[in-house]
Amino acid sequence: MMNNLINRQHSRRLKLFWIIFTIGIAVIVGKAVQLQLLDGRYNSQFWHQQSQKLAVRTYTVPFFRGTIYDKQGDILAVSAPMASVRVMPQALLASPHKQQILSKALSWSTDQLVHRLQKHADQNWHTIPTERHQAVADLNLDEVQIVPEIKRLYPAKEITAHLLGFTGHNHRGQEGVELSYDGWLHGQNGHRTVLVGSKNGVERQIIRELEPTHNHKKGKDLHLSVDLRIQATAYEELKRHVVAVGAKNGSIVVADTYSGEILAMVSYPSFDPNDLSQRNPQNGTMRNRAALDLFEPGSTIKPFMMAVGLASGAFTPYSTIDTAPGRIIIEGKLLRDPRNYGQLTVSDVLARSSQVGTARLSLMMQPYQLVHLIRSVGFGQLTGVSFPGETIGSMPWRDKWNDLDTVTFAYGYGFSGNSLQLVRSYIPFARRGKLPTLTLLSRDPTTDADEYTVEVMNPKVADSVLTMLERATLDDGTARRAHIAGYRVAGKTGTVHKTNEEGYASDRYIALFVGIVPLNDPRFVAVVKIDEPHGDRYFGGQVAAPVFSRVMAMVLHLMNIPQDRPFHKTSSQKDTLLSDTQYAY
Repeated sequence: MMNNLINRQHSRRLKLFWIIFTIGIAVIVGKAVQLQLLDGRYNSQFWHQQSQKLAVRTYTVPFFRGTIYDKQGDILAVSAPMASVRVMPQALLASPHKQQILSKALSWSTDQLVHRLQKHADQNWHTIPTERHQAVADLNLDEVQIVPEIKRLYPAKEITAHLLGFTGHNHRGQEGVELSYDGWLHGQNGHRTVLVGSKNGVERQIIRELEPTHNHKKGKDLHLSVDLRIQATAYEELKRHVVAVGAKNGSIVVADTYSGEILAMVSYPSFDPNDLSQRNPQNGTMRNRAALDLFEPGSTIKPFMMAVGLASGAFTPYSTIDTAPGRIIIEGKLLRDPRNYGQLTVSDVLARSSQVGTARLSLMMQPYQLVHLIRSVGFGQLTGVSFPGETIGSMPWRDKWNDLDTVTFAYGYGFSGNSLQLVRSYIPFARRGKLPTLTLLSRDPTTDADEYTVEVMNPKVADSVLTMLERATLDDGTARRAHIAGYRVAGKTGTVHKTNEEGYASDRYIALFVGIVPLNDPRFVAVVKIDEPHGDRYFGGQVAAPVFSRVMAMVLHLMNIPQDRPFHKTSSQKDTLLSDTQYAY
């Protein structure tokens, strides 16, 4: 009887289990039928919406380009994390309220914003340039995105624009140092995988990082030889003077005679590389005049003619030259001095830049000797600065030279070069005949300078020409406006006729000055070039020499160079000039 009772209870439990199980299955099947058949349309919309709210995205993480520093460690170019503001023009045009709050966040007028939106209404997204991206982000508008990016910044703006150049949208160098050292400065993009949320089809924020950034590599830093203090001084003086004399443009190059380092290389007019609207290659403001503009060096070549004559024994610094009556005709070409100088020593010929004296001296030597020296000091070849687009210039190739060819070449005509070549060519006068390779990179001061120099001139010849060049900056010389109080200065002026379709123009000039300071221990060489000064003041001594004086006075002060002893020498003093002994360079 007990067993029957147990069997009946077991049977009731089993029936209850199957009833519950059947009901559960029925509920599940019914719900599935409802979802699939009855609510399918609404359910698909739900899951579609959910899929739009969350998405996996892989973003490119741009690299940080290497920082460019000057010789003192000041930043010249740097990549910084920024953000751009992207908007949906059509959506915002349909909402006056959002136009008002967005324009306020941008510090724009509503009309200004609407005009920009209308101008780009055909675009799905348009980028608005602004630094107020955080204020815009705080609005949390569906029609606005804040896109992180890396921007290249140039703190010195116009002062270093021609030197540094700039980068493009892909962070690759486009001009200047940015281009020539792009392989060194350029890094490598990384990739980052994240889960993002969206609203109304617009991605709004990152929910979480699924995969960290990888393959990301920063570019290498670059240390230049340029000193920003000198660069800024040269730029401001050049700008002021080019404007004052109404010139088309100008350039200055300052070099260290020991290391061959370029301490400043400026051109004017200039542009702000941070402002995309100013990057206009058509108006000439982007052109680096010091490295790219070719010109005939004119009278700045006369010291090399003197070096050839001294080395060959054709004359000495005290040889006398009769320049009377102040003019000479060479193969039908009339050459003249400003006045009749009469009897001049060779040193006086250089100091006063006598055309007649130069012509007669040049005919006392073989022209190929001067051509050889001009090539040896760097004309007709690259200077070593590795600047993109650097010009080489032209040199004459002649089997036979007539008298006019010889005299013309001695005047600095018939061949061309740039300011970098000209500044380098004068370094042997400062370095007792040694010529370094120029560089825009900072050199190790402990490195032996002889590793990057060659001897191109006899030391005694170089010393004598340097002493003769000082005469040009004294009271009776053409470069007396290059005088710097407390320092001995050597240098040479040049006033070059520019060419046109008919030949040499009679009213268009390039004013030049090349100078060396201080003479007791020559440390710096600088070239000043002023293109087409306006009016009657167009001579190198009038226009270019004063710029040299002001710039180099500041350089000597900045570099703590002690003053030379006061020095006033006449042509009768022969203590430091070359003797009658011949020297071969």
